[in-house]
Amino acid sequence: MFSGSSAAKLDRFSRQSAEAMVYCLCCLIFVATAARHPEFLASQTRIRSLLLDESRNCGRDHNNNSNKDSENRDQTQAAGWSDAGFYFQAADDEDVRNKGKLLATCFHCGLRCQQLPDAAADALRLHLSSSPACQLARLLQAADSGAVPVEDAAKLRRACAKLFKDFFVRSELLGHVTSYGFDRRQVAFAVCREFMRSRDGRVLSGSRPGDIIQLLHQSEATLDALLHSDAVIDIELALTEACQPRDEQQLETPMLSAAAAALPARSQAPSPLQQQQQQQQLQEQNNSPATDSCSSKAASSAEVASSDQCVSCQSARRSHVTLPCAHFLLCTGCLSHRASCPKCGAGILASLRAFIA
Repeated sequence: MFSGSSAAKLDRFSRQSAEAMVYCLCCLIFVATAARHPEFLASQTRIRSLLLDESRNCGRDHNNNSNKDSENRDQTQAAGWSDAGFYFQAADDEDVRNKGKLLATCFHCGLRCQQLPDAAADALRLHLSSSPACQLARLLQAADSGAVPVEDAAKLRRACAKLFKDFFVRSELLGHVTSYGFDRRQVAFAVCREFMRSRDGRVLSGSRPGDIIQLLHQSEATLDALLHSDAVIDIELALTEACQPRDEQQLETPMLSAAAAALPARSQAPSPLQQQQQQQQLQEQNNSPATDSCSSKAASSAEVASSDQCVSCQSARRSHVTLPCAHFLLCTGCLSHRASCPKCGAGILASLRAFIA
């Protein structure tokens, strides 16, 4: 969604506190799903539109070496404009369109500007002054100032909490719809988009699987484009991380960096200690007899059930229930680098924080 510099700035801002972390996650979810022009979520898509217009207006020959310095400046400038949310779009007015004029447009709020200032910081100031309610511009302003906007954070967190609880926790709609072969990420994105744009939660009130499937068909082209672009965001995982309890020691959230940069890396490399422990476990499994008795399996299961230790590292306390299998076996550290449940082998699509009383 943002280039390297802005993604890094948002990442630093989010690590200031748990409050900043939750605000960034909730705001990124809203910015992505409530966007007026979601086809321009990917920063590279916006940059290409900006560079194409610059090249056409200047009549530049990109094979000429004398233009390299100018092209480098254009790249930097386009990246700055893109990070402020802008891309170039054809004007609706026929006279303006016939002159080949493109308007700078915010992909989130839809703001249109006849001309953008050269500096990226000035472009953001123009964005804020022209569209002060744009959550994208307000998020970037918060990252620059280092201060969390309290009212925005509370409003966004309430919306995300309602969506997460009503659709992903309590409702069986997600499972029903995906059972027909629909991609889980597309379903989550489409439902979240409808919810965030409606502002009244009607997508969750009395909806049936057919209603969600109809919603998917209506936005099929956009969802397919997003799924195969670098702007896809795992909405379910982002909502889980934004809505689960956290403290100041739990600010390592892989989803935030992924959402900011729109590179949704699900896994994280294990530490050297965890790698050594995993190798020891594998070696012990390989050296054990191939035919374990039923009694030993039952004893092992009883031991796991009575212990509060993580079944993977055998040192930290269990703290997360993996979904959709609902097994309570892993600690935070081991969950971050696992893609499947250690007990049943089911893929981990999300997790819930849990505590042992």
